[in-house]
Amino acid sequence: MINKNETLTEQHILFPLSDFKIVVADGNMRAVEKAFHEEIEIKYFYQGTSTLMIDGEMIVANPGDITVVNPFEVHSSVNIGYEDGKYISIILNLDFLKELNPNGLDLRRALITKGQKFCNHITNNERLQAIARNVFEEVTGQKENYRLVVYSLVTEFFVLLFRGYVNGEKSAENSKAYTKRAELISPALAKIFKDYAKKITVEELSELCSVTKYHFCRLFKEETGLTAIQYINSYRISIAEAMLKTTDNNIEDVAYACGFEDVSYFYRCYKKIKGVSPKKTRNN
Repeated sequence: MINKNETLTEQHILFPLSDFKIVVADGNMRAVEKAFHEEIEIKYFYQGTSTLMIDGEMIVANPGDITVVNPFEVHSSVNIGYEDGKYISIILNLDFLKELNPNGLDLRRALITKGQKFCNHITNNERLQAIARNVFEEVTGQKENYRLVVYSLVTEFFVLLFRGYVNGEKSAENSKAYTKRAELISPALAKIFKDYAKKITVEELSELCSVTKYHFCRLFKEETGLTAIQYINSYRISIAEAMLKTTDNNIEDVAYACGFEDVSYFYRCYKKIKGVSPKKTRNN
């Protein structure tokens, strides 16, 4: 059983320079992280395939794809053991663009106060890809006036996001409620992310969150839009889809590896959630 202290804790991002709050890195998806934080996190994938989850959505990222984690969205990489994805990571403070220019883009107001959200998965945008590469080169190379170049590039990046990749708004009050619910059910999410291949009960999840079963079910449904059982099955099916697309394992083995003891039930769940059969996913 998962330790009750093993939750999706809020990360505190450390920036090397107090007046230049951006960090970049070149990495891969081997580590499985489960967290949320205020800062915006951008990944540009340039090699291989990677599977990750952002705000309850399973994403299979291919070369050229970009993912965006909005403030306080629960996110994690999903290690199914076969992926070799590599990416450039860019994490920046919400006040990054205001520190150089007080009249610059106010990300904090847009994403926290107004509750706007960027799309989590962006494909086929060569300009955003180029900006991500250039930001990485400038921050790591630190040539003369590199900060001005980075500010310009990041400004253009978010202008393009605001113009083409915004998913509506919600009130600041709803944003705070969302964050609070995420904290309360984080032990349950950590359990699901870690032990999806094992038997998981609602009673066990509510105990991990230190609330009654009724209270847990209500909070979980409010947070995810799904019941706990629906969420577990959806998560397992998403991992199964990734395995069907990226491995040669037979369908029965995939079902068992994702926590389904009954292959027929796996087929029914897969068809209901994905709209196609596992065989069709494998053939495609």
